[in-house]
Amino acid sequence: MPEKNSIFSDQQKPSVTIVLADDDADDCAMMLDLFREAKIINTVYTVEDGQALLDFLQQIQSDAGEIESPPIVFLDLNMPRLSGLEALKRMKQDVALKAIPVIVLTTSFADQDILDSYHLEADAYIKKPANREALFSAFSAVKKLWVDLSIPVPNTSVTTALPDVASELAQTPQ
Repeated sequence: MPEKNSIFSDQQKPSVTIVLADDDADDCAMMLDLFREAKIINTVYTVEDGQALLDFLQQIQSDAGEIESPPIVFLDLNMPRLSGLEALKRMKQDVALKAIPVIVLTTSFADQDILDSYHLEADAYIKKPANREALFSAFSAVKKLWVDLSIPVPNTSVTTALPDVASELAQTPQ
């Protein structure tokens, strides 16, 4: 079961839900601290591998209202049981999960991992910086783009919304 970490006071509402998929407990703890320092006011769920990520995302899709807002996934590539790349591939093949933004956050700087991540429709690829200050800067930039500026996918079923849009577009006179 994913671990839920609330990073907001009772008076504040989370702006976005973060799902952090990383098997390294120390990295997760540091990232949670940095989310707090960067004032990313969110609920953060942590999962330890790609299969746990898919299970959790499918669960929240079927349990509408379980989670406060649509999620953003921070995804490590090197995880046991199911790799981050395989989890990303399966997410983007699933109509209900496809629209969820995925930010790859990993130690890998291999060209093939970067190419594969973008080919599989990752929204961003960030190499985990070696030090805390650099990671804080990266999170601050992510916060600016994904939390402060971006408009998330509405908290409705993507599976029902997509066919309606497609049929409307097909009926629009040219």
